[in-house]
Amino acid sequence: MLRNLGIYAVGGIGSRLMTFLLVPIYSFFIAPSEFGYYDICFAVIMLMLPFLSMQLRDGAFRFLLDAQTDEERTKIVTFSMLTMLRTSVACVALGAVAYCMFDIKYMWHTVAFGIVFAVFEVVQQMLRGLGHNKLYASIGILTSFLIFSLSVPLVIWADMGVEGVFAGNILARLVALMFAEWRVGIFSRYIRLHADVKATGREILRFSYPLIVVNLIVIFIASGNRFFIEHFLGLYENGLYAVAVKFACILEALTLIVNQTWQETAIRQYADADRDSFYSKIFNTYLWFLVIVVVGVSYVVRFSYGYIVGSEYQESVWLVYPLVLSSMLLSLLVFYDVAYQCSKQTSRQLPCLVIALFISIASNYFFSKWWGLYGILASINVTYIFMLIYKVIDTRRYMLLTINYRSIRMIGLLMLSGVMYYVLTETLSLVVYFVVACAASLAICPKTILDFAAEKLKLKTAKP
Repeated sequence: MLRNLGIYAVGGIGSRLMTFLLVPIYSFFIAPSEFGYYDICFAVIMLMLPFLSMQLRDGAFRFLLDAQTDEERTKIVTFSMLTMLRTSVACVALGAVAYCMFDIKYMWHTVAFGIVFAVFEVVQQMLRGLGHNKLYASIGILTSFLIFSLSVPLVIWADMGVEGVFAGNILARLVALMFAEWRVGIFSRYIRLHADVKATGREILRFSYPLIVVNLIVIFIASGNRFFIEHFLGLYENGLYAVAVKFACILEALTLIVNQTWQETAIRQYADADRDSFYSKIFNTYLWFLVIVVVGVSYVVRFSYGYIVGSEYQESVWLVYPLVLSSMLLSLLVFYDVAYQCSKQTSRQLPCLVIALFISIASNYFFSKWWGLYGILASINVTYIFMLIYKVIDTRRYMLLTINYRSIRMIGLLMLSGVMYYVLTETLSLVVYFVVACAASLAICPKTILDFAAEKLKLKTAKP
């Protein structure tokens, strides 16, 4: 698990760092209203993604992980790519119909980005399922480097604005796909049009179909609030939200690394007798890590916001802490979701998500009218808290996690830090509190980490 964590960390941190560096460029060279419209387009892409990919990013990965022969792998990859071809053709056809009926800005940019994004996501996860974790990490770094290298000249020097952002993202992923094929030959080696994939396809779709609804609802809860912001508040406010939410992506990048490693490890360890004890240790350590990252990212961003974000976006700094907090809650939800994947009972997530969807829509509607952007933030956090409570109870049939006293103290530190983020206004007082919070978190470090560090230190001192 630690070895895989290191591999994913190299790829994930490197790739997200490149993406993070684009935030100042976007905020300085693209107007808030224009960037707000791009953010809505991206939200539409994320809503399209479950249908375009048929959730084969999860299905192909899960079944490739269990595959024992090249024949099984061939059937899985062939079925996945043929399915992606069909959904892509359907997407273009629907786009043509929409183009004839409505005047939609950047529609073909959105369609092209959606298709390339879906194929890229599925291929990346198939690389993981085939055991090419290092290549998976390399692809992530390469893609982000290319996005940065292409977007900067297109946005700044070619003055393409949002179109340059679309073009940079699409071209970067196409080049990365060609690189993956050159290194592994995943298409040439595993795609066989004559292969009988009916039985394999039925099994994969039985696993993936519920995840289409699951991920569609999760994406709508996470991204659908853009439509409420645009409708009730305006594109300017959506631009502020779009910039602030990029900093929450820092936490999402770090937790994606952990969750990918955890997903693979949890599936492999699911049949072990001591799984509940092992899962609990991982969970408590993970919670400690998440709280540190939430406090660290939020306060560091607060210190440096005036230097890294354009003057038109400065007021969005007050949105950062609750957005990073919502990313933490989503990360905990993903941790529990692995239980459904381990047991292959993915459909059990649906009742929780249907209720959460209604909570999200209702709270976004009323809260945005009452409290503006802060109402949107309250809505997403309330929805995630409900989902977390539900899944803690429902997943007890698959894994029984025990939360220790150190984790409870970390939750208290998290809540106190949220209050101090708004109460303290002087830079010196913020720095002093941040140092104290870091010291407190180290004082209640999980025993798992302390034992691991002590063991490594003992081995190091024992060497001649």
